[in-house]
Amino acid sequence: MSGEAFNIGTGRIYTIYDLAMKVKKICNISDFPKFGKMEKRIWDHEKQWYANIDKIKTILNWKPKIDINRGLLEIINWQKEVDYDKYYQKWH
Repeated sequence: MSGEAFNIGTGRIYTIYDLAMKVKKICNISDFPKFGKMEKRIWDHEKQWYANIDKIKTILNWKPKIDINRGLLEIINWQKEVDYDKYYQKWH
């Protein structure tokens, strides 16, 4: 097992739009996200990016215990609890 790397996630594909709308709802944001403002990058648009969890399921019999909505809610609540903005500024 030493040296193995595993993807951790839901194993489902979500678009940036999907995630933005979920965060918008959780955070009660009235503004609509602005999409299409960045120049398109070929490497970012030719593939679907997601956590393929097949390996960790097979080797460790691992599976996600929470769904994406609860996971986002827990991360957002954690960021509020630890004053994430203050720590973020220290890191950058």
